[in-house]
Amino acid sequence: MPAFGAYVFGSTAILILAYAACGKLEMRPFSPSRLEQAVIALLVFAYYVIVTVPAQPLSLLVLPPLVFLTLFALRRNAQAEAAGDGMAAWRSGRRAPPANLVTLLVIPMTAFAAYGAALAFDARLPTGWLVYGVTTPLGFILWIRSLIRLLRVRRTPQSASDPRA
Repeated sequence: MPAFGAYVFGSTAILILAYAACGKLEMRPFSPSRLEQAVIALLVFAYYVIVTVPAQPLSLLVLPPLVFLTLFALRRNAQAEAAGDGMAAWRSGRRAPPANLVTLLVIPMTAFAAYGAALAFDARLPTGWLVYGVTTPLGFILWIRSLIRLLRVRRTPQSASDPRA
C-alpha cells in the first residue's frame, strides 16, 4: 500500500506542477504538417493491422465505420467553426488558482482511502469491470450525442470560405 500511495500522490503532484506551469506558458495553436499527419496515420493503421485485427477480427466490421463517422464529424466541425485554436486562446496566460490545484489532492486521497479500506476488509472488488461497465456505455452515449450536435451545426458564411473546407 505504501507504493500505491507514493504513486498516486506523486503522479498528482506532477499533474499539479504541470497545471501551474501551463498558466505561465504561452500556448500556440496546434497545427501538424501533412507529413506529421501521414506518419501518425500510418503508425495507427500499422498498429491496428498488426495488433488489433489479430486479437479481435470483429474490429474489421466495427472500427472502420466508427472512425469514418468520427472523421466526418471532425471535418464538418472544422468547416463550421471559426478559424483559430479556441483552447489556446482561452488558456493562454491564465493561471490556475492555487486553491483549485490543491483540490486535485482529493483524487489520490479518495483512491488511497477506498483501496486502503478494501485491503483492510480483504474485499476483492472487480474495479476494472466496474470502470469498464460505466465508462464504455457512457462514452458511447456521449460520442453519439456529440455526433448529433455536430451534424446539426450549420456552416457560417465565414467558414464557407475557409480553405480547410
